[in-house]
This record gives sequence, C-alpha cells and structure tokens, in this order.
Amino acid sequence: MLIYFIFGRIIFVTIYDILDSDDKLTGKYDAVVLECWLKTHSTMIKTADSLYQNNIVKDIYITHFKSNSKKFFSGGEVPKFINEIINLYVLEYSKDTLRFQKIPIEPADPITLNLAYQTLKYLKLKNYKRVIIISESYHSQRSRLAFKKASEKFGIETTTIPAELGITKYNWWKSDIGLSTIFSEMFKLIYYWIFIL
Repeated sequence: MLIYFIFGRIIFVTIYDILDSDDKLTGKYDAVVLECWLKTHSTMIKTADSLYQNNIVKDIYITHFKSNSKKFFSGGEVPKFINEIINLYVLEYSKDTLRFQKIPIEPADPITLNLAYQTLKYLKLKNYKRVIIISESYHSQRSRLAFKKASEKFGIETTTIPAELGITKYNWWKSDIGLSTIFSEMFKLIYYWIFIL
C-alpha cells in the first residue's frame, strides 16, 4: 500500500511538473508582467512587489481583458470597473497601487498567445529588452511557450516564473476543481504544441 501511495504521488507531481515552468532569474529586468485575464492574485502581487523592492525590475504591469459591453469567449463578461477591481486587489497586498500599471488586452483566440503578442507589442514601444512573466503555476508552461513565440517577433527576452496559488503540485488531485483545471491545462498545452507553436 505504501508503494502505491509513493508511486501515485510521484506520478501526480510529475504530471504537474510538465505544466509548471520555473525559469531562473538572472540580473536585472526592465519589467515584470502579471499575466491575468480578469483579476490578479495575491501571490503574483507579492512576488512582483518584492522584485520591485529589491531593484530587480523597474516597472510592474498587470494584463487584463478590456471592458466592453459584449460577452467574451467563455460566456462571461469583463466587469465595467475592471481597473478599480484590480486596484483593490493590489491595495490589499501592496502599499503603492500606482506602480502597478495596466495593459488592457483585446480578447481573441488563442487567448494565451494573443495575450503574449499584445503584451510584448506594448512593451516593445517602451524599448524594453528583458521582462519577467508571472503566471499561475499550472498555466506557466503554456505562458512560457506563448511568450517565447511572441518574443521571436518583438525581440524581448522573457523569463517565466510560476505563482503558487490555490492549485499546486501537492494538492491538485484532491479536488474536482484541481482535477478539471489540470487536465484542461494539459489538453491546452498539447493543443499548443501541435497546432499553435
């Protein structure tokens, strides 16, 4: 029984490791980008704030979908006051909401690659050369691949680091939401490998 438990745990952690990207930070960067669609998360805010406080990055950006009156791809809506909502999340975990600048993204498929292209296009106009991308850990490998692909066009070096949030390599198989999120992300990653990249 113990062997099955240990072997099973190794398999579960290995499955998650395929999705998780953890590039190593080296030197200084122009900016850090929190890859978000509707709202940011505490771990992302704290990590970005720490990078800023330690002079590793000069600027902090948060991506989010543009607010509009139309429904977007998943049937949901982007809240009308998305900027204010993001500011409230940032204010809870950082003393200075003004240092967290926003990059509004027009939603289009494929979402992650589209977000990467729009983000790097925006940062290219600021003459940035090196940026850090913070993404939810289970999504970070797909983010890494999308931003690497977009960086070929814009010439910006990207480094992706994961933000450990509610769903982690140590608990994803213990809940319905964890299982559905990880298997959904696994299929999306395979789709990206085959059809997008």
